[in-house]
Amino acid sequence: SATAKGKGYGGAIFLDNGTTDAPGKVTLTNVNIQNNVSYRAGGAIYVAKNRQLEINGSNTVINGNITSDSGGAIGTNTGATVTLNAGTIRGNETKNAKDGGAIYLWQASFIMNGGSIKENKAGVTAATNKAGRGGAIFVSTGSSINLSNGEISGNKAYYRAGAIYIDGESSL
Repeated sequence: SATAKGKGYGGAIFLDNGTTDAPGKVTLTNVNIQNNVSYRAGGAIYVAKNRQLEINGSNTVINGNITSDSGGAIGTNTGATVTLNAGTIRGNETKNAKDGGAIYLWQASFIMNGGSIKENKAGVTAATNKAGRGGAIFVSTGSSINLSNGEISGNKAYYRAGAIYIDGESSL
């Protein structure tokens, strides 16, 4: 179980930049990452350029993480790939009208082969009356998403798309 309060990207884990020739892969299996805070993208985990994150194990839980930026659980950057094979991403949140209550893809890829993404929220800011998009997943232009198995349910966006918001030209 990991709990941290970060001031930058990734409240618990920051996967630094890889290269297209050597992207580097990190695999999480049967871990609990909860109650982390970041002030930049990725309340729990930030996956930087060209890095790969694979989530396995039915006992893996990413829960209760918060960011003031995008990606309540996971934030990504150009060329990153996140694969969810098993586990639960639940109860994560973005604040300050930011996008992707659970996962924020910025010119990145997401593959869902199993597991669940439940009860995440893309936040609202009362002061500016702006709100987040993609309660579960925000997909930016140039990103791709492949859903073959698993469950996405009970997520909430205070502006658009409680489950998945696809911005511009992306592939589903």
